[in-house]
Amino acid sequence: TIGFPVLIAISLVGCNGESESDLIASAKRSLAKHEQRTAVVTLKSVLQMNPNSGEARRLLGEALVDDGNPLAAMVEFKKAEETGVDDALLSPKYAWAMLSVGQFKAVIDKFKDHQLTDPHARAELHTVVALALASIGNGDAAHAELDKALAVLPNNPSSLRAKANFTAATGKFDEALKILEQAFEPDRPNGEAWLLRGEILQRAKRDPNGAAEAYRKASADPRLALAARYALVELHLLRGATKDAQSELQALTKLAPASFRTGFLDAVVSFEVGNYSRSREIARQLAIKLPNDARYHLLAGTASLRLGALLQAESSLGRAVSLEPTWRLSRWRL
Repeated sequence: TIGFPVLIAISLVGCNGESESDLIASAKRSLAKHEQRTAVVTLKSVLQMNPNSGEARRLLGEALVDDGNPLAAMVEFKKAEETGVDDALLSPKYAWAMLSVGQFKAVIDKFKDHQLTDPHARAELHTVVALALASIGNGDAAHAELDKALAVLPNNPSSLRAKANFTAATGKFDEALKILEQAFEPDRPNGEAWLLRGEILQRAKRDPNGAAEAYRKASADPRLALAARYALVELHLLRGATKDAQSELQALTKLAPASFRTGFLDAVVSFEVGNYSRSREIARQLAIKLPNDARYHLLAGTASLRLGALLQAESSLGRAVSLEPTWRLSRWRL
């Protein structure tokens, strides 16, 4: 008879009899095709077979960070680090994950003086550290770190995106767009570059049509789909294109139905199309969950005002004024 341990081994290998190396190779192919979720499933199968596979942990971390789950990615990167995975393979994505969750000082402390020999890894690490430094307001050090990245690898796409971002922050928007053009990679979705282009075109160049096109292209990148959809809804609202906003909101609701930002945009769109009751109800529910966010009280109060519910309007608007005393709109409506 077949013993229990043998049955476990058979089930872990799978019906196709794929080995650990076969599955890792398959996961790498999935990652190359930007099929992160397929890679996640495959790599979890590897870790069932061998929980100590540092390479599987590293690749799983990469798949998770690219799929928009940096916190889970950091867990895998830490475990991969403990197995002794090559620093050049691990550190850049690890740093990006930490940056994504706002651990700016931790990024600087852990990676600023990190020494790597691989040019791409060095350029990536300098870029992440530059962004972390910029995020805590240390602009001079951020520019110096980015210069190091571009000195190592002048055409590194993430470094060029960071340079375009820094350039736009100084008001040189045309120059920023020219730099950004160099950051687009062939045969990749380029979501980060399209999103940044959209932001520059919308906020600085006053080109809503160009911005909308850039956001739509960014939404084709699974990693940036959510951010791009948010940007599209907000852009259409600012343009007064409520039908377009409603259409984009439907797509957004499928992606992130439980998000506070999705709920807020739903409330705003409902208000703009005249559904004040729905707008007020959504805003009220958000205000219960996040009572110190004045936006929700302002919107609930404004919707109550439109509905003629003056006591409710006074209560909500009064709360908004107490939370944000400098907001003129809240005071005027109150």
